[in-house]
Amino acid sequence: MAPLRRRGYFSPAADAIGSELDLRLTGRHVVHALAPGFCDAASVYLLQRWLLEEQAHRAADPPQIEARRLALRVGSDASEEWEHLLPVDEVLVFPRETPYARAVATGQSQLLDGVDGHTFERLRRTGHDDAGVKALLGSVSFLIVPLRLRGTAVGFIACTRGP
Repeated sequence: MAPLRRRGYFSPAADAIGSELDLRLTGRHVVHALAPGFCDAASVYLLQRWLLEEQAHRAADPPQIEARRLALRVGSDASEEWEHLLPVDEVLVFPRETPYARAVATGQSQLLDGVDGHTFERLRRTGHDDAGVKALLGSVSFLIVPLRLRGTAVGFIACTRGP
């Protein structure tokens, strides 16, 4: 995509993002800018310790991170199914070895060509059968982008794209 066209596409979102102090509203602006134009589904997660202002005594390499899903947008016919599986305001625990925790710890984006085991098991435990979760996820790729504020990790954005 040419730089001018890309800038024009994201311009309305750039004007809205950060114009409010409401984190949930800002999260919704972000996911609406991303899905369905850039990806099929987008979600914004903020670290619980950051939301609770408990930054002072965090471990350099914690065994897990806790993150709250602040916003979600799905641009497909399966949006109701996804919204049931991935409710907004849910707090999730991501072990250190997951790509989500790695993105936060390293500050580097993670690109996956399929569902990681942790995510698959978490979705399966929601009560859906394995075939239903596999069908919902299909052949997907994930992009996990860390969010940083003044050099400090505050969360991540997860983008999903189908076949």
